Amino acid sequence: FSVSGAFHATLTVKDGAIAVTASDCPGGDCLRSGWIESGGRSIFCLPGGLEIRVVAEDAVDFVVR
Repeated sequence: FSVSGAFHATLTVKDGAIAVTASDCPGGDCLRSGWIESGGRSIFCLPGGLEIRVVAEDAVDFVVR
């Protein structure tokens, strides 16, 4: 699926994992993060203000926004 904001990113979900598979942000660090699937792993796109986080339901104590 696609996420738009300051930049455009395409996220792909496959076999229980997620990755940023396309992005027009400068640097492209989010593209090099690869596939994540286990709790506690994250992908960040700082220029785009995007965070993708895998969270295990029983592992969350609280969320601060």
